[in-house]
Amino acid sequence: VESLIEHILKFLEVNLDEKLSVDFIANEFKLSKMQLIRLFAKEGKQPIMSEVRSLRLEKAAQLLETSELTIQQIAAAIGFADSASFSHFFKKNTAKSPRQLRDEQKWLF
Repeated sequence: VESLIEHILKFLEVNLDEKLSVDFIANEFKLSKMQLIRLFAKEGKQPIMSEVRSLRLEKAAQLLETSELTIQQIAAAIGFADSASFSHFFKKNTAKSPRQLRDEQKWLF
């Protein structure tokens, strides 16, 4: 049986293209914001929006490395309205631009 936290994490993975917020997620699972925040703390997880950020970075890196999608398409797939804000977010969190990561991958193969 899937725990509530596993269910929430699966929901996040499937809905990375949505405008995810603590309110939105809490609402989706009929929890208060505090219940949701406490649930993640109790389970020893990072705060929920940090979890969302990690999932988005993971999915972006995977798509950059394995797909032919444009950077704009990848940005949209993980919930960014434009490639500029996605590129800024990606570089800030990985120290590489999406283009650099993709170019490194191509060089390897």
